[in-house]
Amino acid sequence: KDTMRYVTRLAALVVAARGAVDVSPLRRLTTTAARSFPSESDAGVVVALCETTGRVLVGSYGSATMFDAEGGTMWTSENDGSFGYAVAVSETYAVVSAKRSNENAGTVLVLDASDGSVVATLQASDSGRGDSFGESVALYETVVAVGAHRWDALRNQGKVYLFDLGSDLDGQEITAYEPSESADEKAGIAVALTEDYIAIGAADDADSTGRAYYYNRLDDDSPALLERSGGFGRHLDLLQTNDATRLVVVAESAGTVYAFELQDGTFQLVGNATVVGSEFVSVAMNSQYVAVGSNVGLVYVFAWPATLLATKDSSDFEDVHTHFGYAVDLDASNQLVVSDLNDAFVYVIQDSPPTSSPTAAEATSAPSTTPLEPTPVPVAQVTSGPPTAGLVPGFELTRDPTRAPTRKASEPTARAEPTSPTRAPTRKASEPTARAESTTPTRAPTTRKASVPTVPTARAEPTKAPVYEES
Repeated sequence: KDTMRYVTRLAALVVAARGAVDVSPLRRLTTTAARSFPSESDAGVVVALCETTGRVLVGSYGSATMFDAEGGTMWTSENDGSFGYAVAVSETYAVVSAKRSNENAGTVLVLDASDGSVVATLQASDSGRGDSFGESVALYETVVAVGAHRWDALRNQGKVYLFDLGSDLDGQEITAYEPSESADEKAGIAVALTEDYIAIGAADDADSTGRAYYYNRLDDDSPALLERSGGFGRHLDLLQTNDATRLVVVAESAGTVYAFELQDGTFQLVGNATVVGSEFVSVAMNSQYVAVGSNVGLVYVFAWPATLLATKDSSDFEDVHTHFGYAVDLDASNQLVVSDLNDAFVYVIQDSPPTSSPTAAEATSAPSTTPLEPTPVPVAQVTSGPPTAGLVPGFELTRDPTRAPTRKASEPTARAEPTSPTRAPTRKASEPTARAESTTPTRAPTTRKASVPTVPTARAEPTKAPVYEES
């Protein structure tokens, strides 16, 4: 296994040397708050990057710290109950989960992004011991999505809840999604949210066949389904722009990232990439790039949908733990944040500079406006035996041959602000019979109404909220 990791890293460095982008270090974000990891698999800090301010929220077991765009510490909040296990951030809010609080039922705090004071406390209306409410969180404007992948603790079916922080609702639960009735589905192990769509990851363990469900939040009452092997669905990200709606899903143990694009209401596969001998443990994207963290201490940067451009290790900084790549996030300005066991590291992705300066004759003869053409990594098929001559060893980078190389979705119609949905408060769907990307979603046979939890008033003290009782 160590030999395979060495070969993987060596091949990745070859790719990096030929890459079309440069991933340049900007700063290291060091947290001083205490943390206590319950297991080796959970040893690492998580990160969220604010699109509009450049702030970075860093969460760990026991704390959450907000850094400004220059790397200065704005505030730190500490608590029990695995506080800081999952985080999301916007210009206004910082969402921090404590999935082990209240006998592992779980709680999520919404904090003021500027000072860390408590804005709202989120709890599921039907929470129970062991639900792990807060396993995953996502934030879009005033709407918060929270995954509870062990909901219905005897079956680990999983559930995702939506809350609205708008002035009229003030953190009330507005709907809940139960994409499957199957035991050990663990829906909500990952979640991503945009204006129109929600994506929910479901994977029993890192090696199992996993699923990614998605809903049109405004129209659909039942989910559509994507399914793959190798821990598919444990990590995902969702992006909606004026031009396209895109979804990336990681198959963790397979070391594969899948890229989907919305076409006629369903997500279609447009590319995928596999790094042989590696496990993918995190993923994030913007309109240009997909960043994937691995268990071999490398972060891979792909051009959308699946052209490997560069790899990044921790060599720019000293004393970085081997868990480099444990979490990643990427914003529209191409800032990339990567975490390890203790800290977070900020980079910027930019075009690679020329490898050497041109001679005077070359500078005179060449037009000054000629753009630098990137050199994409060649497609490699490495399934068994030695790689094809001239291809990068250790990588399997594949494209769906039936798809056009580029796609553009139609301009979405204007949507109202997501403050008060009028649909049924709970989504519940029976297990879909056809598991394919392009199938028409089945309709939910029943609905389930969720009661509205009582939301505490805002607290002035930013630390030690009294909702956590460590089991």
